[in-house]
Amino acid sequence: EDEEPREIVRTMEPGEVILQSKVTKFGQPATVASRLKKGMRAFTINVDVTTGVSGFLQPGDEVDVYWTGNIQGQQTTKLLLEKVELIAIDQIADADLAQPTVARTVTVEVSPIVVASLAQARTSGRLSLALRGVGEDEILGGVAVNQADLLGIEEVEVREKRKCVTRIRQGTQVQVVQVPCSD
Repeated sequence: EDEEPREIVRTMEPGEVILQSKVTKFGQPATVASRLKKGMRAFTINVDVTTGVSGFLQPGDEVDVYWTGNIQGQQTTKLLLEKVELIAIDQIADADLAQPTVARTVTVEVSPIVVASLAQARTSGRLSLALRGVGEDEILGGVAVNQADLLGIEEVEVREKRKCVTRIRQGTQVQVVQVPCSD
């Protein structure tokens, strides 16, 4: 087993300590699959200049994933995921080899349940990414904005007009009749 070669997972500097996390297992090629943590999956998201942070993304960066779509007739944008690690940009998985370019796809490392959520989100709307700062750990949670929120439009509560009635009894029969209200 020890005779089979190991490959480095990323570019290393001369004299840099070789750690187990920086090389593949014996005989395993250095692929995106070899970089995935146990139980995680690689999921690819289509991006363009606006949804992909204008070419500033690199493998190893963390992003937040937003979904924009229609909810009850309102165009809405909702924060789906936070602190998602990018493991590849287009076909490049090595941050040391990546050149700034407007990506067409990014690949993220997520759990199987998140894969299902992202697949559903992709078919029902549009996904966008927001680049997180290095070391930023703040979790926002529950962020959602619709057009009314964006424009500061408050929903007007329509009060139902007051109705006044009188009851007219004729023997065993009761008839309810609407009459003008007297304030």
